[in-house]
Amino acid sequence: MDIDELWERITELSGKTLKTYSGLDFDYTVKGHEIFISRKNKSITYSSVSDNSPA
Repeated sequence: MDIDELWERITELSGKTLKTYSGLDFDYTVKGHEIFISRKNKSITYSSVSDNSPA
């Protein structure tokens, strides 16, 4: 899966309730190339994902 396919999947799941590793509910929204996570006051950008994806 390349980074564009991964980002598409991330976008598809935006707004759905997911679980953390420890079982806590969370959701996120995608605005442009940035993910905003409901449980944290932080965001993840497309470039940080693509910079850390395996070659």
